[in-house]
Amino acid sequence: MGIHETKPLFTSLFKKILPHGFLEVYRYIKFNVFDGYAIKSYSQEGEDMILYRIFEGHESGFYVDIGAHHPKRFSNTYFFL
Repeated sequence: MGIHETKPLFTSLFKKILPHGFLEVYRYIKFNVFDGYAIKSYSQEGEDMILYRIFEGHESGFYVDIGAHHPKRFSNTYFFL
């Protein structure tokens, strides 16, 4: 039995053992609570962090997001919502 064959086995086992919704709570805590010193970047290569530094201190403004691939994944503008 290879590693790719055991993954569905472990996934189904964890779903049976863990309470419903545990993985969603775990992911939320992992990405939003414990990493207090890092800023979550949503863009592919950190472009949103570059824009954040350029516009740091600006309190108002707007942008138009045209032709987005996905509303969150690889988004250069999701960070600013």
